[in-house]
Amino acid sequence: MKLELRAMIRKEFRQVFRDPHTLGILLLVPMLLLVLFGYAISMDVDNIVVGVLDNDKSPESRRITELFQVLDDFSPGESPTSPAEAEEALVDGRLNAALVIPSGFGRDLEAGKSPSLQLLIDGSNVLVASTAQGYIDAMFFDLSLRLDTEWRVPTAAGAATFTPPIDFRPRTWFNPELRSTVFLIPGLIAFIMVITAVLSTALSVVREKEKGTMEMLDASPLSSTTLIIGKTVPFMVISMLETVLILIAGRFLFGVGIMGSISLLLGITFLFLLSCLGIGLLISTVVDTQQSAFLLATIVIVLPTLILSGFIYPIRNMPLPVQAVTFLIPARYFITAERALMIRGAGAGSIWPQSVVLLGFSIFTLGLSSLRLGRRRRKR
Repeated sequence: MKLELRAMIRKEFRQVFRDPHTLGILLLVPMLLLVLFGYAISMDVDNIVVGVLDNDKSPESRRITELFQVLDDFSPGESPTSPAEAEEALVDGRLNAALVIPSGFGRDLEAGKSPSLQLLIDGSNVLVASTAQGYIDAMFFDLSLRLDTEWRVPTAAGAATFTPPIDFRPRTWFNPELRSTVFLIPGLIAFIMVITAVLSTALSVVREKEKGTMEMLDASPLSSTTLIIGKTVPFMVISMLETVLILIAGRFLFGVGIMGSISLLLGITFLFLLSCLGIGLLISTVVDTQQSAFLLATIVIVLPTLILSGFIYPIRNMPLPVQAVTFLIPARYFITAERALMIRGAGAGSIWPQSVVLLGFSIFTLGLSSLRLGRRRRKR
């Protein structure tokens, strides 16, 4: 029994060392993931992009504007010149929040009145929206305390009772109740699509390698491009149907509808799935076993989609080197466009940059897969 066990252990060690891809994944990747995800995973929210629509242009209104420039939690955004511009910046995702200062703000403040300030918050990202509202609420409460000492509002009894000089009115757009499901469902769609498209494609091709049927295809007169198209079309159809079912389930089970164009959403989904299928095929040209394909797909695309795409953790809060890595994750662009369409009701003008990048990913991965497949067939 001991001899048989020892022989079995030796055999498995030889098998592992015989497959350099699996060995490299097992030894090197865990440390890489620890470093990468250790810096990426953070629930802290900073660099909140705030734009100020200053209709007053008084010293008091400039004082408020300067607060967003000096506080570490905020990043000054564009300064809209009209309510329409502020709304457009929120819909396009260029601003996390927009502060509207009405005309006559400084005059009313000096007169002892309580002028109102309106804060418009993009609620499509629940974590950022709730944090932004909390930060700005605390900031204005502190400002009101200081202003109260400068412009004390007298009471009927003449007592020095604190009366907030500023009537602060936050208003959350797109997701007024800040429901987490509204934020998570679009990211879940991307994550499920990655698992379906990448893993199924990679494992399907590698399975044929293991069975020997891939050699029959290599010997056939079919071109590499024909093989690539033949492998991607079935999974594309299945994945698109799955997307439609998930969208329907999201609407009726979780109350997450589509505020924008359904055709645009399906179009960007098609481009994203095309890039995922290309990645799956590319992985299948690199490895020869299903185990290696599963490990490589999980590490290269599945885990990064979960951590580095903006699905859960805001990309803007990650260190700059990690942010640079996120540009290589197709799901980053898809989730950005998907949330813009589903939650904010954005139009084609807001998602064309993401569409172009996803199209580029698709052409690159499918083209490289075709080249590698053709090179391997010529060697045979």
